[in-house]
Amino acid sequence: MKIKFKRVGMTVSFGLAVLWGGLGMAKIMWGQDEFWRPASNGEVPRGAFRAGGEEGNPLFVCRAAHEGGLHPGKIRRDFDGCLIPFGGKEIHEKNYEVLVGMEDARWIPASNGQIPRFAFKAGYEGGESMFVCRGRIEGGLHPGKIRSGFDGCLISYGGGERHVPNYEVLIRER
Repeated sequence: MKIKFKRVGMTVSFGLAVLWGGLGMAKIMWGQDEFWRPASNGEVPRGAFRAGGEEGNPLFVCRAAHEGGLHPGKIRRDFDGCLIPFGGKEIHEKNYEVLVGMEDARWIPASNGQIPRFAFKAGYEGGESMFVCRGRIEGGLHPGKIRSGFDGCLISYGGGERHVPNYEVLIRER
């Protein structure tokens, strides 16, 4: 169920996450909300977008509210929640959303903080849009986050936050 409001020429859609997550999750639904499904406690919904893998396990893109922002991260079926990089740490969030669908999306190589045109907006922090990126760490391909001002893709890994200067950014040209 969606409720649409029109104000000053802008349409805002609020979906299930508003009902599921309460007021704190209401901000999640701004933007490309049709691609996100609410989940919790390690759940990975059917149709989740695979962004990488490690040790034979697929990794999917998730996003979670934390410290006033909405941060892209990673989830796999044996995690207890969405793992997001924040403040040098790997943060576990029990309530999150998982990216689904995106059959027409593709990955574009980038480096040193570059964000290509048509990058898929997945969150925000301090008034800045955040996008989905992925990079290689110790033989795995891990999704993470990038925004203006970052020098690379930030990925949660091994309890910390890793900086990857050569990465790929998820784009969708629609």
